[in-house]
Amino acid sequence: MLLHQPNKHVNTNFLCYQRFYLALTLVWTNSEDVHPTIHLSAEVGGNVTFPCPADKLNITFLYFQTGGKFIHGYHEHEDLRQYGFWENIRVDHNEKLVHMYNLNVSHNRLYECIVQFKNGKIKRKNIQLSVTANYTKPNVTKTCQAGVGCVVTCASHGGFPKTEMTWNVPVSSNVSSQMWRVINSSQVPSPVLFISYSMAHFNCSRGKLTHLSCSVGEINSDMFSVCEPEVEPDKKIPLLLAILAVVVIFMTVVITCCCRRWRGERGADAIKGIRSDGEIITLNAGKEAP
Repeated sequence: MLLHQPNKHVNTNFLCYQRFYLALTLVWTNSEDVHPTIHLSAEVGGNVTFPCPADKLNITFLYFQTGGKFIHGYHEHEDLRQYGFWENIRVDHNEKLVHMYNLNVSHNRLYECIVQFKNGKIKRKNIQLSVTANYTKPNVTKTCQAGVGCVVTCASHGGFPKTEMTWNVPVSSNVSSQMWRVINSSQVPSPVLFISYSMAHFNCSRGKLTHLSCSVGEINSDMFSVCEPEVEPDKKIPLLLAILAVVVIFMTVVITCCCRRWRGERGADAIKGIRSDGEIITLNAGKEAP
């Protein structure tokens, strides 16, 4: 079947005629060309153009369908909009192209484009569309415990189709099982796109492991290291700080004492000067008296 079942208001005679005519053409003539299936890929939210069978001749009709259901098209003698169009599709019957916009994961399917030319020749082409969504860069979190090892989690979201998280650990295969192992791994729909995550345990008995990463598809995380040795605090630093504190306190005391002594000497000199002047004044006053 080329077209979906019409409703009560559809011109059923036209549909029956087209189906009958096309069926007879396909069965009783050799004028049909079936092209091999082509594959297209596009991203969620993007656009794609389907190339229908092309010829220099003008066309009588172009049917675009999926799963045997008519979803868009053109006919030179009939307005096909009454049969129901997908809103995100536009047909260019002159160029024999079908444009689809605002893609989502539900558009991931097989489509068929059927064209009849003016000379009665019919061509059909199957087109497989693969709609994908890129995962985010994997986020890495680490939790390490001395004497036990490190647990590392890699997580990425917003991708389609479902893709497993993989680990990139540069160790030989004969010691790999002793050095690390995957604890848990899953791909969770959220709600239509997927979250991909994995958790691994690393044994620190052989020391530090470097240049590790995880990947989902072709998206790689940043490089990271695990089992890094603990850095002991420098014991000299607290000692130096204590000595510096003592020196500062000592200098503060010395400066304070010096300031107080200097202020005391200035005060004594000022008092002595006043007394001397007073004596001189008194003495002179005594001489002037009769």
